[in-house]
Amino acid sequence: MASDPARRSRFVVIGMIIIAVGLSAVLSYFMHARSVELVHDLDSPDAGVVSDSLIVMNQRHDPEGMDKAASLLKSDNADVWINAAIYLGGMEKGISVPYLIKAMGNVEDDRKNEIISDLTAITGQSLGGDAKAWRDWWISQHPTGSFLFNASQTLPTASPSSASPPTASPAHPDIATRAAP
Repeated sequence: MASDPARRSRFVVIGMIIIAVGLSAVLSYFMHARSVELVHDLDSPDAGVVSDSLIVMNQRHDPEGMDKAASLLKSDNADVWINAAIYLGGMEKGISVPYLIKAMGNVEDDRKNEIISDLTAITGQSLGGDAKAWRDWWISQHPTGSFLFNASQTLPTASPSSASPPTASPAHPDIATRAAP
């Protein structure tokens, strides 16, 4: 049959594609850290390891590290708390909102765009890249949360004289700041 060589060629090409996709998946599995390893790395004393783990979990939308990331919001290391906020913001967690607002002035444009998108999704507000407008909005909604924006405090760490970050509302435990439409 005249079509046998052409048909055989198609099968060979399809087979090669399947093998290539399979090998790619296997290599990806072994090259990338698993969720358990990434969460474990959040306890590392190396801020770079912690930040890298948060970035990877954010890219994967991996929910496994959310509890540890929430505690990292109070880190004295700016890279750590900013990456924790961005990770939690990507997971649409309201606890991240004041930290995302504070981070707006400390990140590059591509990360700022990610923060704006997350803030808009979490809060329902459309304030764009105006950090002052976001800060003013947050303070109007959470007067006790204004300590995060105290000019004398360079990092959002809780001190004995400052209140804890606002808690989630009973109606929306994971999104404390969603505005009414």
